[in-house]
Amino acid sequence: PKHVLLEKPVATSSTSYQEMLNAASRNGKLLMDGTMFVHHPRTKHFGTSIPNPNRVTFNFTFDGGEDFFKNDIRMKKDGDFMGCLGDLGWYCVRMGLLVFSSFDAGLLRGMVTAAQVVRYQLNDEGVP
Repeated sequence: PKHVLLEKPVATSSTSYQEMLNAASRNGKLLMDGTMFVHHPRTKHFGTSIPNPNRVTFNFTFDGGEDFFKNDIRMKKDGDFMGCLGDLGWYCVRMGLLVFSSFDAGLLRGMVTAAQVVRYQLNDEGVP
């Protein structure tokens, strides 16, 4: 077995991802995500710079333009199963995980009460 570097989405379900993590652990291998900013030294500082967080709001916006919505791989239905929302929205999710990284995973699951996607559109293939 080898170490594995994954691009997002790392799996199509949390169950599948947990199975991958378990297999890596059993074999003494690393399972790493390819989100580059996560591995930058200042990212660790960011995760500890907000003492006692209880609520965090993240926003991510960009204007891909007409060509993006017609031709970009993130907008193809055989690409990321969550479309560009899964690809680009991951950055907000990852930062939230960093802010709450000191919390127990079970407790954190109980704290997440809502996720809201505001204003999105589907392309001709039905991809968000």
